[in-house]
Amino acid sequence: MAAEELRLAEEAAAAEAAAEAERIRLEEEAEADRLRAEEAAAADAEAERLRLEEEEAEAERLRAEEAATQQEEPVEDPAHEEPVEEEPAQEEPAQEEPPHEEAEEQKRDEEPVKKEPVVLTKAQKKKLRERKNKIIKQIKDKKDGGEEISSDETTDLAQKWMEIADVDGNGTIDKAEFVDMISKLESNV
Repeated sequence: MAAEELRLAEEAAAAEAAAEAERIRLEEEAEADRLRAEEAAAADAEAERLRLEEEEAEAERLRAEEAATQQEEPVEDPAHEEPVEEEPAQEEPAQEEPPHEEAEEQKRDEEPVKKEPVVLTKAQKKKLRERKNKIIKQIKDKKDGGEEISSDETTDLAQKWMEIADVDGNGTIDKAEFVDMISKLESNV
């Protein structure tokens, strides 16, 4: 009977140790889940902060463009003009501008206005870099897995890449943006 009691005590101790090990494992899993949730919340908060920062920068850029446009072309409201008494016109000999000056003036009007290069914040650069890396990873995964990329996927990837490459947000990609985009693709894919 003593052997039986000893066996039962050992089984009880083993069961208790197993229960304690399970409790510790569950606590560790709960802690790991809590840490993952905190990291996800922090990442979401950072993404939201970057999005708001990007929206603020875009709004500021639009305000600056609007201000520049208004400075270039002052708009006068004819309803607010004060009447001016006209003096009788005195006849003066008409002086015509030489044709070459008119051509130069027209040429100046047709020249594209050079925009200041867009300067991105570190956060904006980081976000663009993350988006580029995500696209490159998608391409590499398909390539390494021996999968084919459908025309729809190609179009989608190209559209995403163009959005990233258009750093100044003007809807076109200038030479510097194009060179940067191609060099990233060549070096990573």
